[in-house]
Amino acid sequence: LQRAESEGFACERWKDFDGDAWDEVIREARERVRDTCPSKIMGADAHAGAAGLARDGIANAGVEDDVTIQVADCLAWTPESKPSLVISNPPWDGRLEGADAAWTALRSFLKREAGGGVAHLLTGNMPVTRNLMMRASKKKKLSTGGVDLRCLTYEIRGSEVDVAPQIAKK
Repeated sequence: LQRAESEGFACERWKDFDGDAWDEVIREARERVRDTCPSKIMGADAHAGAAGLARDGIANAGVEDDVTIQVADCLAWTPESKPSLVISNPPWDGRLEGADAAWTALRSFLKREAGGGVAHLLTGNMPVTRNLMMRASKKKKLSTGGVDLRCLTYEIRGSEVDVAPQIAKK
């Protein structure tokens, strides 16, 4: 809302932009604003630069009390509390190297820390998702910047012993 009110968005300059619909969405969003977040939002990224960008966005949104970001690899990261929802855009080789190891490590994290929860994962490389050794319950096709992507939803089974840490380090 802060950006909508201060800077606006590019879509507001489109020829077919519906100002009345936009105003209604903004009004409805204002009515839903809460003083505090109903649950803690935690995040981690192995890359300090990415974590820094996330922290900048958190600060710009004014939600520093509700969202924390750590520099940590998911193989080693233990969140403060068990996540019921995991949202991730892990490397898939189209933008970063090391996709197989990253998705194998993510499998370990999901099984170790998020059993019973749900994960929504973004990829532009479906074969790399085999490293999760899980079946997506939903697959949504997306496209951005000429890249075909998939948003995959996984229902995470309870925590189980996983051999991913040894596999990922090889």
